Amino acid sequence: MIECQTLLDEELLMLTTFPELIGGLAHEVAQPLNALSLICEVLRLKVDRLELSQNDAKFFGDKLENIKNQVLRATETVHGVRRYVSPVDDSTPGNMENSLRTIGGLLRQQFISRGIDFDFDIQGEFHPVNLESILLDLMVAQCLVFARNRVEALDIRHRHNGLKFSRKIQAILSSVEGKDLLLVKWDQGTLEEMDWQQGLPATLFVGLKASELLASKSNGKMEINTGYISLRLQRK
Repeated sequence: MIECQTLLDEELLMLTTFPELIGGLAHEVAQPLNALSLICEVLRLKVDRLELSQNDAKFFGDKLENIKNQVLRATETVHGVRRYVSPVDDSTPGNMENSLRTIGGLLRQQFISRGIDFDFDIQGEFHPVNLESILLDLMVAQCLVFARNRVEALDIRHRHNGLKFSRKIQAILSSVEGKDLLLVKWDQGTLEEMDWQQGLPATLFVGLKASELLASKSNGKMEINTGYISLRLQRK
């Protein structure tokens, strides 16, 4: 059971204000992305009309297609951010596989930029669970962000002691006794286990507490232990 802790006024202010600021930022970023996508389409038409050699036409066509795909991926990410900071009334049942693919995709580049190797393994087929889709997405995000926090804290401790450490996170999704289980694990390294609450941002702590309570209300369970965090939910 995660023991509750008190938020500072500054942390409450950040929690209540950031969604508004991030929503505005996402809106501003979406505008130039839409323009870039249109520009790529126009340039592609111009390249097709130019009398270029086959190799040159393919070269420029491939480059424009690559840019367009990156813009589309960035646009999807921005739309995802807007969905989470300004959620609509959506009671669609969540699906663990969909949530892991969506959130894992959103966070993958962030993990890579921090030097963390991240992959996930989906074992079997998954059905709706007793939790709304957007809430499930946010709970999966809490699991992955917590794992990232642990890996970074462990890495600092190992480097401080002149030891090597594997910066790797693996998420495994499976079904156990009629429930869908998400297991997110990481290497603990060679040092003694430390209190997982040590150095944990208060906002992340509160998010984990909320996730634990929501899982319990849905006849499920969230568990934090040495080297892993797990989320088990009852199928609908």
